[in-house]
Amino acid sequence: MNEYSEEQWVWSKVSQEPLKIIEINKQWNVTSYKLWSQSQNKSVIHSSNQIDTLANAKYNLEFLIYTIATARINQAYTTESIISPLEGNLIPLPHQLTALKKITQNPNQIRFLLADEVGLGKTIEAGLVLKEMKIRDKIKRILILAPRGLVYQWILEMKDRFNEDFQLIEPNDYAIFEENYWQRFDQVIATVDSVKPLSSRKGWSESKIESYNEKRYNNLLLAGWDLVIIDESHKLGGTSSSVARFRLGKGLAESTPNILLLSATPHQGNRKQFHRLISLLDPKAFPNPNCVSKETVEPYIVRTEKRNAIDSSGDLLFTKRTTLLKNIDWQKKHEIQKDLYERITDYALNGYNQAKKENRQHLAFLMILMQRLVSSSTRAIKSALEKRLYVLESDKVQTDTELEEDWNEKDGQMQLDEIFEKILNPLNNEKETVEELLSLTRKCESIGPDVKTEYLLNLLVQIQSDESSKTKFLIFTEFTSTQKMLQEFLISRGFEAEILHGSMNMQQRAKAQENFSRKSQILISTEAGGEGLNLQFCHIVINYDLPWNPMRIEQRIGRVDRIGQKLPVKAFNLALTETVESRVLQVLESKLDVILSDLGVDKLTDVLDSSDTELNFNKLYIESLDEPEQIESKVDIFLSSVKNKINREQNYREIISQDKNLDVEIAKTVNEHPLPLWIESMVLNYLKSNNGSIIEKNRGFDIVWPDGETSLSISFEKKESENKNLKFLSLEDEHVRKISKYISTFVKGQKIPMLKIKNLSKDISGIFSLWQVGISENKKMVVFPMFIHDDGRKLKPTASHIWDLILSKKTPIQLEHSFDENFVEIFNKNFELSSSEGKIIFENIQEEHKKNLKNEQEKMRIFFEYQEKLIAKIGLENVRKKRQNNLEREKRRFVTNMDKLDDIFPEFNAIIMLKIEGMLG
Repeated sequence: MNEYSEEQWVWSKVSQEPLKIIEINKQWNVTSYKLWSQSQNKSVIHSSNQIDTLANAKYNLEFLIYTIATARINQAYTTESIISPLEGNLIPLPHQLTALKKITQNPNQIRFLLADEVGLGKTIEAGLVLKEMKIRDKIKRILILAPRGLVYQWILEMKDRFNEDFQLIEPNDYAIFEENYWQRFDQVIATVDSVKPLSSRKGWSESKIESYNEKRYNNLLLAGWDLVIIDESHKLGGTSSSVARFRLGKGLAESTPNILLLSATPHQGNRKQFHRLISLLDPKAFPNPNCVSKETVEPYIVRTEKRNAIDSSGDLLFTKRTTLLKNIDWQKKHEIQKDLYERITDYALNGYNQAKKENRQHLAFLMILMQRLVSSSTRAIKSALEKRLYVLESDKVQTDTELEEDWNEKDGQMQLDEIFEKILNPLNNEKETVEELLSLTRKCESIGPDVKTEYLLNLLVQIQSDESSKTKFLIFTEFTSTQKMLQEFLISRGFEAEILHGSMNMQQRAKAQENFSRKSQILISTEAGGEGLNLQFCHIVINYDLPWNPMRIEQRIGRVDRIGQKLPVKAFNLALTETVESRVLQVLESKLDVILSDLGVDKLTDVLDSSDTELNFNKLYIESLDEPEQIESKVDIFLSSVKNKINREQNYREIISQDKNLDVEIAKTVNEHPLPLWIESMVLNYLKSNNGSIIEKNRGFDIVWPDGETSLSISFEKKESENKNLKFLSLEDEHVRKISKYISTFVKGQKIPMLKIKNLSKDISGIFSLWQVGISENKKMVVFPMFIHDDGRKLKPTASHIWDLILSKKTPIQLEHSFDENFVEIFNKNFELSSSEGKIIFENIQEEHKKNLKNEQEKMRIFFEYQEKLIAKIGLENVRKKRQNNLEREKRRFVTNMDKLDDIFPEFNAIIMLKIEGMLG
């Protein structure tokens, strides 16, 4: 029986590593040892039978390779210029990697505008930047602000692509949380309009407005964000510097060190608006609009245009798509439906003109919606007329108000829902008119399906006949009444159909998308339901009804015309003949195509925002309904304003354009990185040496972890997992992440095992070692390899080559226990020769640490100054004093922590030491 003493290093038979005895306990003739594990950073208890002397250490080849693999993975994380693309199941494209590289060149302060054209994955780029900064411990608290229709998509993308969980905070939550609820979560997403400040509101006192802003806007700015991401950021520019959204952007930009603004159309052809937006990134660089030029903007912007986007093979990313207008003729049996259309048109037009004269904006818009509803379906107009009649029969009255700032951003169903929440006074003789029209809708419904519904059924059958019975269809409609009718109709005809609309929560949306992906042939979506959708597995879009704004049609088609689409996209636009809408659409599209072609623009959405209030499509259609013989001239007048706006935009498009050729090699470097190979080696050897199991199947692996949990149908290769529908096992997996954190320790006197490597030249014989160097109070530890030849030469390239060979699946390796040398002497020699390399790395880490401390102090100085100014503006004295006291405590804690971080010393440890002999030749 060996005798041991405190402070002695011994070998653990349990964890196969050296442990240091810190306490010996003898009780009732039983001896136990309290030992310190440097690799696990904790103490453990062992019995006498579980430890041995270092010279008697017994090794397991699989455990050695596992140890070497974890060191290789950790080394990659400290030496690679970009890390985030190596994690997760995402296969980034050249333009996304180029963006990431440019943005993270200076990771200490990131302030950029991501301005890729629509459909190029700005969300992915933002996620890569976010992940990169988190991995490097540059950020912790993150805020994402997005339009209402995109918040769920952001949550899903961050979880699915980057394994990042974000807490959605909605307006209803504000009253629930005490104090500053924004500080309860480190990763938050909210809608832009739920947090913008109020200057005034009808019927509200100043104190009520201050209380409202305190809970939303002020608390948000005081929450101490490390990174803020704002989607659709061009809307922050506003019409002036006093607009609420711009004030929100300015407040966040001033209080946050890192900010990413996302917009495909940041310019909007408005010089002052673009200046306000770009100045959020650096007010000193852009003091006035005259300072905005291509040269000054370039350091702050990342942009790729679709025509330049390529895949990892260098091929163009997008193929041409086909859009077909299907004119549907009225049949004799649908004469009542045609009569209904004409009667509703008269009602809507007369009501619109009266409402405009009386300056009743909501009522005027209701009449516009009535016209669009009758073009959608009989069910939709019937439902709306029933609701309108209910209002007309009530005794309540409500004064009409101006349309909200974000009115044009809402889809037809959202606008309709909001209008019916208001009790709008009737038009002249409106109740009698509505009753007559309702009677006609019921008669129309009793006859059978609408003419367009019957056409849709025939179109679906024809496409399936031409392509495949498994072809999937994405059908868009503006209104939920039409959506429900179509679902009922199609299910009754043998189709499986899912629905998606803006009122569904995140779980309901996810379930509908999953059902559509796995089994259903059809997804019927409203525009709000379709926001943020990525449906590359579907290539047929049918626009059952057509929004008057053609840019909204483009956005619909964009749900399938995205990165990853493998088939040519086909879009079918359904329109009723002998209607003013159909005629306007035909004239508008033909003339617009000519203008876009002349200007070298693919689609209107590539250059303009769909909610642009300057382009009043509603006015064009209403005027055309009023004077159908003047359609041509009215479209010409309208398109003249469109052309002027595009011309203005083109000047700014040149300013934000970037003269760059995308490099395929950057994608190859990332996508062909050996990290997945190292992870596979790490996992397989860990399982073999820790009583786990792995079963290789025709499609992937099944794993049983040592704790009994399973991972089924997994792959270690991204492309294989994507092509064969397997789960990609990466560092995002909880088990993989946990076992990758293990870094072993090798100490003086420990037995040195010998590896014979078949694919290594016989001339190579010596000691291979891995070393870890870093500084106290810092998470960053750098791993480097060393090889000392038997003749005394220090061969660094050979060290890296041996490291790779050991982790290669094709390298036969033998573990020998017969290497019998003076292990203390060998350790001392290798320690001395490796320490010079370690010293250089330590000095680089030390210098970087000092720079980081300086940057952190400057960042917090600016943050504290901004907080002081913001708190000083609080009107309520007791709230102001409490905030000031809290801020002073936070300052003192920060100074104390900085003092601790300033006092550093080096840490230098051996991870492993092996005698290596080559067997080749």
